[in-house]
Amino acid sequence: MTNSISEPKTPRECVIENAIHFLSRLDCTDVVQKETLAIINRADDAGLLSKGNPKSLATGIIYIAAILSHDRMTLDAIGYAAGVSSGTVGKYYMMIARGLGFSERNPIVE
Repeated sequence: MTNSISEPKTPRECVIENAIHFLSRLDCTDVVQKETLAIINRADDAGLLSKGNPKSLATGIIYIAAILSHDRMTLDAIGYAAGVSSGTVGKYYMMIARGLGFSERNPIVE
């Protein structure tokens, strides 16, 4: 009998795993799914994925992806799918958006 010890997952892998699960529960379009993965990569490159709970980070990223994809997904719907409050989704949405350079002067959607 051999012991198989797996390597610990990276923050990026944990966020992707959570995002995929939530996206399937939300029945999202392919556009939102692709945008979510692109934002995860950008957030990882910016060092943002180690700044919070992977589950909560995934919700904020999905919300940004929905906005960029012109999908009318609500904070409540994403929170419900993930088992977190809409306030948590909003908090992580703002943290990721600011970390990626979005602001009132440089909005996500123009």
